[in-house]
Amino acid sequence: MGSQPQGSDWRRILPGLAVSALSLGLVLYFADLHKLIEALRLADYRLVLLAVLVTLTWLGVRGLVWRTLLQNKAAYSTVFWT
Repeated sequence: MGSQPQGSDWRRILPGLAVSALSLGLVLYFADLHKLIEALRLADYRLVLLAVLVTLTWLGVRGLVWRTLLQNKAAYSTVFWT
């Protein structure tokens, strides 16, 4: 299993990159950029910070749960980032 050609990595991730680029292109094509900029100016960034904190807390709890399910055989950092 260890000796795969370097080009196979690109072939493996290319479909995901293509779908992401197409999706981003469609969003930018159909979005009203002036309304988007105005909405960003009016946004309450305290709520964004709260959402980031809640998300990180949830990811931490989820990592603990998965580590328990794996009977502590994986490092917490590995489970968290995975």
